[in-house]
Amino acid sequence: MKKIVFIFLSIIVAGLGSIKIISQTTENTSTLTTTTTTIETTNYSDLVAEIYEEVYAQVYAEIYSEIMAEIDQEFYDTIYADYENKILELLNNEEIGVFYDTLQTKIYDVVALADSSVFGVLTQAEGIGIAGGSGVVYKYDESSETYYLVTNQHVIEGGDAFEIIFSDESTVSANLIGSDEDTDIAVLTFKSEKTIVVTELGDSSSLERGQFIIAAGNPESFDFYGSITLGVISGLKRTLSGNSTVKYIQHDAAINPGNSGGPIYNLEGQVVGINVAKYATSTIEGMGFSIPVNTAKTVISEIENGD
Repeated sequence: MKKIVFIFLSIIVAGLGSIKIISQTTENTSTLTTTTTTIETTNYSDLVAEIYEEVYAQVYAEIYSEIMAEIDQEFYDTIYADYENKILELLNNEEIGVFYDTLQTKIYDVVALADSSVFGVLTQAEGIGIAGGSGVVYKYDESSETYYLVTNQHVIEGGDAFEIIFSDESTVSANLIGSDEDTDIAVLTFKSEKTIVVTELGDSSSLERGQFIIAAGNPESFDFYGSITLGVISGLKRTLSGNSTVKYIQHDAAINPGNSGGPIYNLEGQVVGINVAKYATSTIEGMGFSIPVNTAKTVISEIENGD
């Protein structure tokens, strides 16, 4: 503020330099003559205009520049300090490490669940294997000691015998309860003495783009049995050519032939979709598609009820 006042005082002084003050005193032995002081004001308006035009723009620019520089620096210092303090707080409280550990623990938990719930499905026709895929156990009937597994209809299509394949390459026979071609869903049942965990079917209506998901299955048939891939939901309510019945979940978790019928999990260990297809060309990557589990649950119920 002192600098601003000084600038304007300088302007006034400079301006006064342009005003002529005429004062003359003449003295002789007989008379004392004093002339009146005369200030020439005929050019005052021009002087004001000149001061305004030549000085105002420069003064305004200097003041604005200095004030904005101080404000910008103040904001920068404040934001940086807040950011630095927050990071230090998170580090001191180990919140960053806790977040990472929590995420990693959830992934490990889903992997362990998939190992005991997602299995291979082998379809045979006249004793010859014609298709291999994946499936997830979603139900156990204690009265009959029977497990229910959901897979794709195209995995069991054309078969007359079916087997469930475990990680140790042992197998058990499975029965086809029913299938639906429009939604590409099929249900098999089987019995086993192995430790098998039932996976909860979740709610696909709550999915959001960017949400983490984990795909489990057997890409390339059973050569890479029990593979796990991590991705995010890329899109919802996608339509694939040739099928207007299902609005698919698009995700970028890597899936390949053999993943068909396998689940995608959320990080809470719930099945939110059944993998069915992927786009694969020389120019396309990371476009997998799953049947929303809500759609699958409706069809599963109909199959179980014989509808």
